[in-house]
Amino acid sequence: MTIITMPTRRRGPRTADPFSADFDFAGQQELAQQRLAEQADPSWTQAMSDNELRMERAAAEEIRTLARTARLDEARDAHGRQELRRKHERADEEAYADADAAYRRAASPTARVGRLFRSSRWVSRTLTGVAVVGMVWGSFNVQHNLMAGTPLTDPRYWLAYLYEPIITLPLVAMMYLATTASREGQVIAKARIAPIEIGLLLLSLVINITPYVIAGDLQKSFEYSIAPVMIAAVIPMHSLAAKEFAKMIGGGLPRTESLGAAEVIEPTPTLVDVA
Repeated sequence: MTIITMPTRRRGPRTADPFSADFDFAGQQELAQQRLAEQADPSWTQAMSDNELRMERAAAEEIRTLARTARLDEARDAHGRQELRRKHERADEEAYADADAAYRRAASPTARVGRLFRSSRWVSRTLTGVAVVGMVWGSFNVQHNLMAGTPLTDPRYWLAYLYEPIITLPLVAMMYLATTASREGQVIAKARIAPIEIGLLLLSLVINITPYVIAGDLQKSFEYSIAPVMIAAVIPMHSLAAKEFAKMIGGGLPRTESLGAAEVIEPTPTLVDVA
């Protein structure tokens, strides 16, 4: 027969009955008050472990890193805004300088004379270029009209290119004579020069188009007359332009007072080169 033994229950230490006659109430009260004072000490709850200290240090380093990054970004933004303001200020200063220079050029008599001089030089060179092109074109026309079929070994074949220049160059010389006279404020004897110019222009026209007029070829006549007609148009245009620019430049010159003198000297057109 098997006997089952039940485990015995352990009992903890018996607590003294606080209502018993031998219970030390004052001692227990003192212990309880001491426990309250000790458990209220913040060191029990606020003291950090080693792991907590390491995490706190890492967090503090991260916070300082973020703060430095924020300050650096703010400084960069401020520097960028400052550079942009400086760029705009420089652009404004340059624009103001350009506007002021343009105003002074527009209001200054000296600048006006300079503009007129540059314009006169450009017009003179353009008209001279047209005359030179017409002369070269006419040289080939005349050579073709006079020496077509002539062998290359014949000197007249090459000398024929000079027919047009020896007619046109005196016209160009007269053109610059009229220009120089206008620049110097002088009047040339048009009645004496005009017949010579007209005669040379007619001669140039005749040797350019006569063969085609005789043949009745109007198209060729018109084509070969362009060069002498353009030369004939350029000559009076060049003289007129020089005369008008001389007037405008002479009227635009500023008055100049000599040092220590009360009189005012008006510059004359002879001091200005408008060619």
